[in-house]
Amino acid sequence: MDMQDNIYLINRLSKKKKFVFRENELDINYQEIFENAEWKLVFQAPMNGKLYMDGLDLILDKRIMKKDDGAYIVPSEEPYYIYNHKQNDSKYLPGIYRLKLVTESTIKYSWLKILPKFVTENSLEIMRQDVENTVKGLARSFCANTNGNLSNYSSFLTFDEIQALSILNDSYKEFNLNSYFLANSPRVKAGAYYHWTKNKKRALDNKSIMKMSMEEKKNSLYLKDYRATVDTSENRILKRILQEILQTTTNIKRSIGKIPREQLSSDMKNDFNKLQKYVAKLNYLLNDGWLKKVKLVQKEKGISNAYLDHRYIFFRELNWKLKHISNFQPHFSRQYQYYWHRTDLLYEIWGYIKVIEALNRIGFIPLKGWIYNNDNLDFHALEPGTCVEMKSNE
Repeated sequence: MDMQDNIYLINRLSKKKKFVFRENELDINYQEIFENAEWKLVFQAPMNGKLYMDGLDLILDKRIMKKDDGAYIVPSEEPYYIYNHKQNDSKYLPGIYRLKLVTESTIKYSWLKILPKFVTENSLEIMRQDVENTVKGLARSFCANTNGNLSNYSSFLTFDEIQALSILNDSYKEFNLNSYFLANSPRVKAGAYYHWTKNKKRALDNKSIMKMSMEEKKNSLYLKDYRATVDTSENRILKRILQEILQTTTNIKRSIGKIPREQLSSDMKNDFNKLQKYVAKLNYLLNDGWLKKVKLVQKEKGISNAYLDHRYIFFRELNWKLKHISNFQPHFSRQYQYYWHRTDLLYEIWGYIKVIEALNRIGFIPLKGWIYNNDNLDFHALEPGTCVEMKSNE
């Protein structure tokens, strides 16, 4: 008898939905049922098996076993209720739940998806994204504000924009200094050119002879000469890099500009002003300085000597950081992925962070607790009894 013949869902009309268990946890193959529909879970074999299942804390059943590694059920002749109208407060809610079957010889996985009746999947996904972006933003803002270099979190900005803003704040002094020296002392190379001259110190070459055979100027020779040029390989790369930094700063500046004035904090106004300075300096370098004489190319191999110049190194590294924000993304524990699927816990954490946001708006600053306890952006679950300590900014 196959495993799925012993572990399945059954409703009042005796309709069955059999679970398919696989060794790969990420090979998701789930059964779907609607919320508030009377379904029971039948688990009859293997007799020595344990079935760990997300959400067992939602239902009341004395047969549920709880240990350090989670809650599980054991084979039983009587089914386990997923929803029972007689116990309306104790039921599975919309979301995706993992089933983990553990036996002496193997561990296999399957999934249960409970579809919402009154909330669309799209609405739940929007809330999940809001929670995730808010948690990321609050924690990132706290980490950066500890060093006094980032405005308060705003839900109008994405996490990527907040992270980029943090990088730009951290880099502003170096940006100013390197922009000044770059504007006044670019890297140059000797570039060859031909012209008519009365200076006869240089020798004739084939191009000179050919030109002079077709055209003649009195007492003048068409000779090869050299002059300094800024249109070099490394400067072409630099021009492209500066344009990419300009695009990033302009986009963030535009996002802040969309925030309603009454919701714009003084810190965010300072950030906006700093971005304006970035944009002004970058525009000057690109349009009013020597870089306007440099060709813009999309692909160009740089000369290694440029990588020994601290100014060029700075702008290259700044652009790399801004383009690789994903390297700084926070890491959520598996419990957070569980939250994103459990509607009740999703509402709980959403409400929790909204309270923190509200307190923050009236002048309270977080000190420690929950996401404010670490600086590596590894977020752990919102456990019962979680406390965030805050103080008034007055």
